[in-house]
Order: sequence, then C-alpha cells, then structure tokens
Amino acid sequence: LLSGKQYEVILADYLIGAMDGFSPFKQDLIFERLKQHMAPGGVMYIIGLEPIPYSAGTPAESIMVETTRLRDACILLAGHRCYREYPATWTERMLEANGFKILET
Repeated sequence: LLSGKQYEVILADYLIGAMDGFSPFKQDLIFERLKQHMAPGGVMYIIGLEPIPYSAGTPAESIMVETTRLRDACILLAGHRCYREYPATWTERMLEANGFKILET
C-alpha cells in the first residue's frame, strides 16, 4: 500500500499502545517500518500515554485507575485484547535502536 512512499511528517498518535489490540508483540518492529517512510530530514511525532498505575495516591487518580480497570474489563469480556501502554523510556530506547535522533520529549 505504501511501498516506496516517503513523508516529511509522520504522526504516530497512540499507535504503540493500540498495536497490542491488533498486532500484538510487534511494537518493537514498528519504528523500523516507519523509518522506511520518512523522507530525509523528516520528523515523526509520537503521542501516547504512560502506563496507568495499579494504585492511586489521590481521589482523582483513583477515579482514573478504576475507570481504566472498568474499560479493560469491558474489552476483555467482549473477547478483545486490551491496549497496552508503553513508557516513554521504552519508546526512546526503540527509537534510538532504530537510528532516530530524539529532538524533544
């Protein structure tokens, strides 16, 4: 579909986390694939979430944690895989391993 095409800007909006639901265990391969489509001098913007903690320190955080657990339970009961968040440190390591230069986090 995109064979040979390159772009000056690539936007990976929640791509890494969503991959677990659709192509699990391939998150480490996506950056190599995206790099093929980046034009020389191009930039990639990656948007994502840090993993949701299993416990909360404040009432507001508790609402977020419990809502996430409810969402995940609904996804599992529907027979689907839950999304899996990856920490920024993992993403940075994968980018560097694939030859990307990180300009800003």
